[in-house]
Amino acid sequence: MLTFLLSGLIACQSGDSEATTEPLTEVDLRPQVRVQNIEEQTFVRSLSLPATVYAGRSAILAPKAQGRIESVNVSIGDAVKEGEVLMTIESSDYRAGYTEAKAAYELAEIQAKQANKSAKRFAALLQEGAITQSQWEEVDMGAQLASGQATRAKAGLDIANSRLQATKLKAPFSGVIVAKNIEEGEMIGGPATRPPLQLVDLSTVKIQASVGETDAIALQENQSGSLEIPGSHQQIELNLSRINQAVDPVVKTVLVEAILDNSTHTLKHSQSATLHLEIEQTAMALPRQALLNRQSQSADVFVLIGDHVEKRTVQYGRSETDYVPVFTGVATGEQVLIAGHNRLQDGADVLVLGE
Repeated sequence: MLTFLLSGLIACQSGDSEATTEPLTEVDLRPQVRVQNIEEQTFVRSLSLPATVYAGRSAILAPKAQGRIESVNVSIGDAVKEGEVLMTIESSDYRAGYTEAKAAYELAEIQAKQANKSAKRFAALLQEGAITQSQWEEVDMGAQLASGQATRAKAGLDIANSRLQATKLKAPFSGVIVAKNIEEGEMIGGPATRPPLQLVDLSTVKIQASVGETDAIALQENQSGSLEIPGSHQQIELNLSRINQAVDPVVKTVLVEAILDNSTHTLKHSQSATLHLEIEQTAMALPRQALLNRQSQSADVFVLIGDHVEKRTVQYGRSETDYVPVFTGVATGEQVLIAGHNRLQDGADVLVLGE
């Protein structure tokens, strides 16, 4: 009896088990990702760059003559005219050298004239047959030597005069003295550690700033912008006059320059300012969430190739939106991963979800 009951119970359990068994569904274990097509887009954004104002013309002035400073006729801030004497060097030795050179030249000129007269007279005697050819050649050679001595003496006189004139330092152009590091009675000569005098012409000024190499790609010739001076709410409109064609190898920036009229001398030499530029750039656009491992405007992205991904490095620029301009590494029309790609490996198979 017990055996019959156990057999019936086992049979019932077996029948229930066969009734509840269902087929297993296949699970896709590939990482799930979302993608977006790469398209071109126009980016408009503002740049605010540290800038410096420089005088249109600037010169470090030092006399060519060496010696003791006799007088300094200017101070910092003085306006001077072209040709005005700014300082003088004691000239007694240079004046004596000039006097000696002048006397030597005058004597050489007299000797050359006398020798030339003798050569002409001997030439006439040679025609008459009164002297021999060798006698005339000897006199003619003496005349040529005397003429050479006179030329040499004239050169010495010019040098002595130049040295004498160099004792007076004159302004090469009209402007303002902005640096003075000399005083009367000092000795001057040889390489100077500091500029003795600095003269600038502020009638026009140069504005210089450095732009990142990726931003510089978007700059156009005659690019418009504005200049902001600290402490002033006024912004001065300008246009870039020069964009350097070389990138600084250390900081990877490009020098830009603008010229401004400054006849009122509102702007000062070496003054700090801010250059504002608004640039417009058409480039391939990448969503920010696609960028991984960002390093100095370089990042990694995953591009969908069939059912697997390919890891690439791109160079991108700055942007004020959710997209950034990208210049290398991808192409228009390709699909880039924007979700589910943080832990992927290069070449991994993926499952693309709908948008």
